[in-house]
Amino acid sequence: RVPIRTYLGSIIILTIMLCLASLLYASHVGGNLLQIFLTLALTILPASAVAVDVVNWLVVQTVPPRVLPRLDFQDGIPAEFNVMVVIPSLLKNEAELASLLHQLENHYLGNADPNVRFALLTDFVDAPQKDLPGEADLIQEAISGIERLNQYYGSDGYHPFYIFHRERIWNPNEGCWMGWERKRGKLVEFNSLLSGKERSAFTVQSGDLSILPATRYVVTLDADTTMPRDCVRQLAGSLAHPLNQAEFDPETGTLTGGYTVIQPRIQVK
Repeated sequence: RVPIRTYLGSIIILTIMLCLASLLYASHVGGNLLQIFLTLALTILPASAVAVDVVNWLVVQTVPPRVLPRLDFQDGIPAEFNVMVVIPSLLKNEAELASLLHQLENHYLGNADPNVRFALLTDFVDAPQKDLPGEADLIQEAISGIERLNQYYGSDGYHPFYIFHRERIWNPNEGCWMGWERKRGKLVEFNSLLSGKERSAFTVQSGDLSILPATRYVVTLDADTTMPRDCVRQLAGSLAHPLNQAEFDPETGTLTGGYTVIQPRIQVK
C-alpha cells in the first residue's frame, strides 16, 4: 500500500544497521572519536550500496513479476505507432561524435523497422562563453555523419537518422553557458518539438522533419547503453496494447489508467 516508503525505508534502515555495526566494531577495538568518525564516513557509501542490492534482491524474491500484455509487432510496427529512438548526449569532440554515430548505427542494425527512427539530442559542454572555437565545424561534421548514415541505410521515403542540437544559454545559478536543464531539458524540449508546441529550442535539426508530428513513442537511451535485438518492437507493442494505453481525466489531465512511461529491465555488463 505504501511501496515508496517501504522500499526507501528498508534501504535507510539497513544502511543505518550496517553503519552502526561498523561503529560498534571500531569502538570495540579501541578507536578514538576521530577514528570512529572516519569509520562512519568510509562506511556510509558502501553500506548504502549493499543495502540497495539486498533490498532489490528481496523485492525480486518476494514480489511476483507482473507481465504487461503486449501486441505482437514481430512483423513490423504499424505506422500509427511510429517510434523515435533518441540518445541525449554532450557533444565534446570528434572522438565522442564518432562514438555516438557508431552507437546510433548499431541501434539501427538491431532494431531496423520502417516506422522506427534514430536521433542524437546534443548540447555542447558547459563553457564560460556561448561559443567556443571549432564547435561550428564539429556541428557540421555531425550533420555530415547523419547524412552519410541516411545515404547508406535510407531509401525513398525513409531516412532513419537525425540530429537535433541546442545552443548554450546563460545560467546565472551555475555561472556558465550551458544547455538548459542538460539531459532532462533536451527530452522536455524534444517532446515539445514533436507536439508542435516549441520548435526553436533546437537550432540544428537535420533529417526528415516531416515525420515528427506522426511520432507516437520515444525510446531514450544513454550513450553507453546497448539495446537487444527487436527491443523497440517489444516496447512499442507493450505501450500500444489497449490495456496499457494511457487514459487521462478530461478536467484535470491526471493519469487515470495505463502508462505514459515504461522502463525495461536493465543489466550491467
